[in-house]
Amino acid sequence: MEKEIEDFLIYQKNIKNATDNTLSAYRIDLKRWYLFLQENSVSESKKITETMINSFLLQQEKEGKSKATVNRNLVSIRSFLFYLMKHGKLIGDPTERIKPPKVEIAPPRYLTKEQVLSLLSAPDSNTKRGLRDKAMLELMYATGMKVSEIGGLKKEDINLKFGCVTVRELKKNRVVPFGQAARASLEAYLASEDDVRKESPYLFLGRQGEPMTRQGVWKIMKYYGKQIGLEEDLTPQAIRNSFAIHMIENGADLNSMKELMGHANITATQHYTKQRIGETFGTYHKTHPRA
Repeated sequence: MEKEIEDFLIYQKNIKNATDNTLSAYRIDLKRWYLFLQENSVSESKKITETMINSFLLQQEKEGKSKATVNRNLVSIRSFLFYLMKHGKLIGDPTERIKPPKVEIAPPRYLTKEQVLSLLSAPDSNTKRGLRDKAMLELMYATGMKVSEIGGLKKEDINLKFGCVTVRELKKNRVVPFGQAARASLEAYLASEDDVRKESPYLFLGRQGEPMTRQGVWKIMKYYGKQIGLEEDLTPQAIRNSFAIHMIENGADLNSMKELMGHANITATQHYTKQRIGETFGTYHKTHPRA
């Protein structure tokens, strides 16, 4: 079955154009599933049963895995089994009657506008690292880009003259504008580059001149989050959330936000409005004399 899993991952990459993040999730989930099958002496996919899958999911819950993680495991297993059925290696879907655990969607975590201003002022603009970090933070807040998008950004994707960035995705590219603050930070950062870094096509580089990784961006976020006194670790997603919520607060319509954020459908964008509705109701009940 190990070879079937590898063939599935190759299929997802080459035929389905799965992203690196999706492939990584599949690999982690199916490795865990494969180990479970080995422990239960199951070596052939045709011996997989509904009871076996339920037992695996129950074990995940007992180990303290979140409902979201258990749900993702089920999705990965189901996708793998569909692949086997499509290629004639499995008859019938043992996951057909299995319902995923209901996942409660937590409200998006975001920064206040005051916290964002503190964050953007935190990097030391007298150092090359500070210039890089400030440019990255300004661009992330200005565009709402994902961490995977910011790391893979190339210099050719930035148009300083028109103040916009081309975000390249597998299925569709999108063009997102940015303001004067982000433009000025990017210009200062690019002007500070040495000859070696100028030769790299990538916009944001690590200490050794390599393209910025997801882990590298996370470390930078965590560092500056502590610098401005945040109790929880600052994440790239929190900045993306802040971009969306602050734009909606200032009157941006959902269709425009959907395009700016690269959402496949507007349901994902509506998630940000629920946060504001909840706060509005809270304020009403606290302040209305007859609430």
